[in-house]
Amino acid sequence: MKRRVGIAALCCLVGVVINVLVAWGITLCENPFARRSQAQPATALKWPTDVPTDWPDLPDHSDVASGLGSTYRYATWGTSLEDAPPGPAPLALQHEFIRRVRLGWVLVAVGEYGFPLRALRASSEQRTKPFTATSLHDRPWGQLARGLPVPKSIHAFGALPVDPLWAGLLVNSLIYAIVTWIVARLFVAWRRARRRRRGLCPRCAYDLAGLDTCPECGAKKT
Repeated sequence: MKRRVGIAALCCLVGVVINVLVAWGITLCENPFARRSQAQPATALKWPTDVPTDWPDLPDHSDVASGLGSTYRYATWGTSLEDAPPGPAPLALQHEFIRRVRLGWVLVAVGEYGFPLRALRASSEQRTKPFTATSLHDRPWGQLARGLPVPKSIHAFGALPVDPLWAGLLVNSLIYAIVTWIVARLFVAWRRARRRRRGLCPRCAYDLAGLDTCPECGAKKT
């Protein structure tokens, strides 16, 4: 019983590791800002992460682009009436931006990665003009939202995702754990069959020439 529990725990651990490596592999193969050219307006989109308290809850404008194993969400805060991108935006919200952050604006991009479900998330913040509000990454857990720092030559965000999306993380890890268990069982069955054909103990590979039971581990020859 303990052995089975240990094997199950090991498969789950391997599933989590594979899940993270798959998400990171997808991250390194994607250019999030190149995908922005393929983005579709999503003005009704609920922004997926909390924003600092001195930012309005909703952005001026938001877009979304999806690929195989990745979803990117882009949003701008602090655009003035003159700079506002096309698309509807509440007039009161625009006036609030003009009053609070008239001097500039910020672009936030959030990437979600994983297959088959999105499991990890990272974010990037670009300020193109002076922007007086708090940075997205100055909050508690802000560095977690930013991701694991890497050179920008490796990825445009300068980070690998580590912020978990729990539903996707758990489901993906379970799928990879089950696949790991199946592959391990097939390998063990193949190895035992190969040992039997060579006249060896299927469990410990002891030479069973003329023996029906292994003297090392007690396993039967067949």
